[in-house]
Amino acid sequence: LTQNEIANLAFDAVGKSPKISHIPDWMRKIILKIAKLFMNSKKFGPIEFFLNVMAVDMVAPEHGKHTLKDYFNGLGKR
Repeated sequence: LTQNEIANLAFDAVGKSPKISHIPDWMRKIILKIAKLFMNSKKFGPIEFFLNVMAVDMVAPEHGKHTLKDYFNGLGKR
């Protein structure tokens, strides 16, 4: 699943219309450089991880029988 597909599944599970925002890659890189200058590693580390993970394509072949949709729907019913 793409990041957008995962977000759409999560919104569907809670019955809300999707609102997904994107930032250009050049802006992500600038944010990382500026944040590194002004933040300590304890605060910068999670931000760096999040922004870098969101920039990587993590689509993989289907495997197994459990689905994220079923998992999200189960959480949405709580």
